[in-house]
Amino acid sequence: MTILSPRSASVPDSVAEIRVLEQGSPAPQGLAWSFLRPLVVERLVMVGDAVLVVLSGIGCAVAYHLYTQSALGKANVYAAASVLVAINFILLTTVQHGYRLKNITSLSRAFRTTVTTWTGLFGALLAIAFTMKVSEEFSRGTTLSFYLVGLTVLLAWKLAAGRWTARALATGAFANSRAVMIAEFGLPAASNTMMD
Repeated sequence: MTILSPRSASVPDSVAEIRVLEQGSPAPQGLAWSFLRPLVVERLVMVGDAVLVVLSGIGCAVAYHLYTQSALGKANVYAAASVLVAINFILLTTVQHGYRLKNITSLSRAFRTTVTTWTGLFGALLAIAFTMKVSEEFSRGTTLSFYLVGLTVLLAWKLAAGRWTARALATGAFANSRAVMIAEFGLPAASNTMMD
């Protein structure tokens, strides 16, 4: 629908054009889709990261100690370390804008951010543990398995979240309203972006 109206008297021969663009594809219906907002998805990916890091840290510690010593080991120390790693990972990823919708859907950026942040975080924590002489509290096997399993789980999660978010964006799940574009007559046709 196009509405044409004359502009103010200061520009007598021009015409202002207002276009109302219809939504491209209908958004999926249902209770889960009605709460779908970019901020909700960003927070869910953040919470997913935290849960996966903590569970992989505790799981690796328990599995490694049960396999090598047939005992549970110091599960509370590894649980605290897993929470510390999760908090630092989320903070470092947030600083790099890794939880923005555009970066969640860009798999190459999400993978690069995850690998560099995870590796840098483990390097820093190992250096801190070594200088504070608490490295004897942590098993090398548990730490190495936590690094590898945690990185693999995070990359798989980023892949799944990125694909799901991209599909939701493609189906119009986030765009539930009309868009109004106001431009001078003839300018919308001159811009490729406005025609999309």
